[in-house]
Amino acid sequence: MDSRVDIVTPIAPILLRLRSRHDTPLRAPSYLAHVHDFPHRLAAVLRAIAAADGGAILFHCGAGWDRTGLLAAVLLRALDVTDDAAVEDYLESLTNAETMAALHGRSFDVEERLQVLARFSHTPESAFRSMYEELDLEDWFRMAAIDDETRTAVTSWRGAANPGD
Repeated sequence: MDSRVDIVTPIAPILLRLRSRHDTPLRAPSYLAHVHDFPHRLAAVLRAIAAADGGAILFHCGAGWDRTGLLAAVLLRALDVTDDAAVEDYLESLTNAETMAALHGRSFDVEERLQVLARFSHTPESAFRSMYEELDLEDWFRMAAIDDETRTAVTSWRGAANPGD
């Protein structure tokens, strides 16, 4: 085992439920709609992260663009990561499309995803950036009834960061 990882907390079943029965965030015209339309799903993931044993936490979905991108955006926003840095981080997942397809032995329908976004005058960058810029995490914490312990864990990266630094 990699010595940098003390524990891997399985939150994949909760993260899987972030997907709506209708679509995934990237295929929607806005990630922000998913944050507001399904607050209980994202709240469950944040609570699982906050309650996990010490050590690293691994979260992922099939390709790393939709549910993983959404959760990563929330975690990055909680630490006040700049818009440009968060977008750059998100776009890295798209550069791995061919590798992920080979690893999983299936297509992730990149062209179809891009076409759907284009119908809404979006690119992966603009869809993600729009959500990230508009995400008011304090407002969302209140709306989703996130308790103080979870909020502190998320905004301090489980104690590894000082909020506001």
